[in-house]
Amino acid sequence: MPRGRARPEMLVFAATMILGACLGAACSNPYRPEEAVSSGFASSSGAVETTTTVDGTTSTGPGGTTTTSDATDGTTGTLIFDVAANDVPPEQGCRKADFLFVIDNSGSMQEHQQQLLASFPGFIDAILGSLDELDSVHVGVVTSDAYAFNAPGCQQLGALVTQTGGANSSQAVCTPFVGGKRFFTNQDSLAAAFNCVGRVGTEGSGNELPLSATVQALQTELVGVGGCNEGFLRPDAVLVVVIVSDDPPFPDTPDDAWPLIDTMPLHDAIVEAKGGVEESIVMIGVVSWDDTSCVCPWCCPGYGCMAINDNAIELVESFGERGVLASVCAGDYSQVLAETIDTIDATCAGFTPPG
Repeated sequence: MPRGRARPEMLVFAATMILGACLGAACSNPYRPEEAVSSGFASSSGAVETTTTVDGTTSTGPGGTTTTSDATDGTTGTLIFDVAANDVPPEQGCRKADFLFVIDNSGSMQEHQQQLLASFPGFIDAILGSLDELDSVHVGVVTSDAYAFNAPGCQQLGALVTQTGGANSSQAVCTPFVGGKRFFTNQDSLAAAFNCVGRVGTEGSGNELPLSATVQALQTELVGVGGCNEGFLRPDAVLVVVIVSDDPPFPDTPDDAWPLIDTMPLHDAIVEAKGGVEESIVMIGVVSWDDTSCVCPWCCPGYGCMAINDNAIELVESFGERGVLASVCAGDYSQVLAETIDTIDATCAGFTPPG
């Protein structure tokens, strides 16, 4: 007998042994009407016809026997094996992504904001194009201070921006968005919405708090019911944070670049906001790192002139391979953001939504 082929009588015996497990049991399928399916195969003693009904009875034709089988699918006679929902591993990959842009709105940021605005359309299009299963996107913007030009009631650190004001801003009310929230989605024109919301201007505080704003934006008092960021953060979505700031460490300046700050509590608070699933977070820092030639060029030496922002660097690096650093002094943010897409893709591919 050729390897891999079983004799018919062996198949009958094997099927009988398997189906016998349900002997005497009520194996009917209450969700399907009673129906019979016939099939036949040849044996060494002649043709054998088998009829299987969904009530679990299998009868064999002339010269055969009658046995009782397990439930079938009612159409092909294929056995149905009950598998509990908990036994099925959850599908990996992300269908949802939440993008939080944290934009420094201090006086030195005009050129950097313009670069970010110019590069956003290509960045988001590339993301949507590379993630075939991604079908829901949230995009929100916060500033590095309690944004004074924001809508009334949401002029606090970490609140999503919906209207802008001051020098070099869009000076516009950017809402309503299609979803009726304070963030925009792929139901909106993402590029147009970001060009309005992301143009936050340069009249913000010189004590920049982009790291603190990131943490605050994800806290329950803001993302929960009634909060300024209600509905933005989703447990079954990958979170992508993009921090853009040229803040260097100035002595005696109580901002997020101050060297005495411990960044681990910031890291832990972000992870906690995502239900403890650090693998669902991508942290991108376009900050004072590597090339710092554009950082505070008017400052006298010794007061932060062209200094790196160790705190921002440490926070980004604390996310390991999902942390991506780039220089705020880069000549083209399009290339900077394009280089983060592989990291976002890999995070999505390995993400298992809870539940």
